[in-house]
Amino acid sequence: MAAAVVFETCRASLNHYQFGESEIASRALGFGEVSVAEVMVPRSRIVAIRLGDPADEIQRLILEEGHSRMPVVDGSLDQVVGYVVARDVLALKWEEGLVVFQDILRPPYKVAESVRAIDLLREMQKSRAQMAIVTDEAGGTAGLVTIEDLIEELVGDIFSEDDVPESFLQKEAAGTSLVQGWAPVRKVNRDLHLDLPVGKDQTTIAGLCMSLAQAIPQAGERLTTPDGTVIEVVDASPRRVRRVRIHPVVGNRARS
Repeated sequence: MAAAVVFETCRASLNHYQFGESEIASRALGFGEVSVAEVMVPRSRIVAIRLGDPADEIQRLILEEGHSRMPVVDGSLDQVVGYVVARDVLALKWEEGLVVFQDILRPPYKVAESVRAIDLLREMQKSRAQMAIVTDEAGGTAGLVTIEDLIEELVGDIFSEDDVPESFLQKEAAGTSLVQGWAPVRKVNRDLHLDLPVGKDQTTIAGLCMSLAQAIPQAGERLTTPDGTVIEVVDASPRRVRRVRIHPVVGNRARS
């Protein structure tokens, strides 16, 4: 029933995009089991505005990042006080003092990372929230998710006329694939037709590598998943895995 409702909602609201109904239906069937943690932008990739930053710095950040909405923090990412819409920031009459930054600050919508994505989608639709801050068990910021992230989980990436697609995966002639560490495991599985494990601490390729190694693996290390897929760490720092090469199990090569 949930899958049918989601499918009809997406078909009605996205009928001007060219998506196959069979693909949307297939994604909808699995959407009910997807957690927020699996679709969120992880903490390591969040770019936030700091409360009290100078006007020119805030506008520069908005223009350089190109996001339509950005979270605002008071000191650290664990202290998200709200978010702003880019067009509101760029329209401010800073020099005239007619509007202050706090006037356009929208309250944060927070959700636990264990919540089902389909439940969050419904709640965000009801409250008309466009961005949610995802919190971990300790109440800290684990990531963020937007309505667009949730819809894209169902229909695939949606690009506006000004968007430049950010590639997280590059297929190689040998059947291997170079993958960015921040890439969501679910998207890698979908694009390469793999079955890499997804879990609370394994929502990104970097997180999966650290889970398999029980540490932060360094360049040159090879990790093997339960199904035999080999993940070779290509680029890493002492703090994170930046890029890997995925060697599919022989006989289950990534499709071109």
